Amino acid sequence: MPKQAPLAIFIAVLLLSMVAEGADLSGSLLYDDQPVATVFLDIKQVLATAFPAAGGVQINGTVDLATSTYRIEGLAAEEYNVQIQLFRTDPSPWLGYPGDLTGSTNIEPADPGNSIELDLDVRYIYHIISPVDSLTQLDGLRYDCTAHPAVLYPITFAVESVPRATDYQFHAALVMCPSSVAGHIYSDSVDPFVVIDWGTLDEDFQTLEVTCTGASGKPLCWSPLIRYNDGDVARLALTRNHSSARGVHRTDAVVIPAVAGTPGSHGTYWSSAVSVVNLATTDREIEVLYTPRGANGLTTYSSETVLVPASSQM
Repeated sequence: MPKQAPLAIFIAVLLLSMVAEGADLSGSLLYDDQPVATVFLDIKQVLATAFPAAGGVQINGTVDLATSTYRIEGLAAEEYNVQIQLFRTDPSPWLGYPGDLTGSTNIEPADPGNSIELDLDVRYIYHIISPVDSLTQLDGLRYDCTAHPAVLYPITFAVESVPRATDYQFHAALVMCPSSVAGHIYSDSVDPFVVIDWGTLDEDFQTLEVTCTGASGKPLCWSPLIRYNDGDVARLALTRNHSSARGVHRTDAVVIPAVAGTPGSHGTYWSSAVSVVNLATTDREIEVLYTPRGANGLTTYSSETVLVPASSQM
């Protein structure tokens, strides 16, 4: 029996060696060609994960924020989808939350014994602020083309400013039910907003997205997860509200009971003055509705859209 011990030890060492064998993947995490942790100083949580394309057990890695690098060990000779998640909220409410960062790539190590160096570009998950807010649940369904959220067109498609972004590319796909793309609307801007009208093809709905680039010319934007009544998906789909009436007051509306302008005595003129302050860092459009005294303001009214520049009052 004692003579069998060296063989048992040898087998145990061999098995441990086989388990540990695998390729190592590592590299820098960059945002606009800058180390990501030097651009975003408030990263709270990190995930580095390799998912086997054929299914199986995922492999978790590490992220070193001090050097803006990642490392994943033990990759077999098969295809993986590598995902990096950097969370700036603690804890992040959900994956795809605006303001967080993400990056991914596919890789297939040819030799499990190799060490692979691969830098990854991460992107900023943008926050849609108009015509809907991507932080709120939308009243509609994800994939039912007859039940997407309805808004009044034309819309101001706006996102909060993306750090280091110098150019924004806005895209609306014009889609017929159930999923046939009939056309496109593209609009480039140095500002994080554009006005998009309903298409001339009388589409059933539009899907909207933003891409943006920085000084490096590399993409910086990533779509947030949009929350619908039946679940989440990284796609904003809207249909046109064809209502001819303005409907009830929005929950975020400010109601001013009375404004007027009329001549006074001795050549004077009396008028109301209303000021609007935009505290945001982006321009905002507001809809102003005027309803006459004594009339049904839900059907009898006039309206205008006013652009309030960023960080200003008018």
